[in-house]
Amino acid sequence: MHNLALNYNKHDSIGLRETKAELRKANNLKTKNMGKIKVLSIMFSAVIFGLFALVTEINAQVETKADTQNIDQKSSFQSTKSEMTFSYFSSANSFYDNDELIGRDVQFKINGVTMNVGLIKLTKGTWEFNTGFAKGKLFENKVELSCPNSILNDSRFTYKADKIEKSEGKILLKGNARITYSDNNLIETDEIVIIII
Repeated sequence: MHNLALNYNKHDSIGLRETKAELRKANNLKTKNMGKIKVLSIMFSAVIFGLFALVTEINAQVETKADTQNIDQKSSFQSTKSEMTFSYFSSANSFYDNDELIGRDVQFKINGVTMNVGLIKLTKGTWEFNTGFAKGKLFENKVELSCPNSILNDSRFTYKADKIEKSEGKILLKGNARITYSDNNLIETDEIVIIII
């Protein structure tokens, strides 16, 4: 009987050694797999972070909104969300409603025209605008402006140019043309045509 117990213990210890070896082998495989997973996770995280940084930078370069744009006057051409290309643009508050830029305390330079107005609605494409004192249309280095006679007779409305031609229902300002209405409304360009309505 003593012999039988000894045999049993031998067999038990051999089985235990085999089980321990299998466990070590399985643990080594798990460790190797965990190492592979860790390396792959780090690489995947780096790729995702890199893509996120790249996409964020691209979006920051593409989207320029007129309502938050404050640009140095010496800057290169700037484009707002609806592709109106200004060489300078700033506003206290502005937004787009379809193809119309609507803004308060707006200053901009576009196509050789400088405007500084309290309120404006400017339509993309046709370049027609409406300010508090007049309606008009922007061209390259030229503005056509429809103004009521009451505004023209207002002491706050002034205009000057190198050459001024007056005719029936129209005033033509040529060369360094400038119109001001009160302290915060200014239009400057090479030529301004004022149509009296």
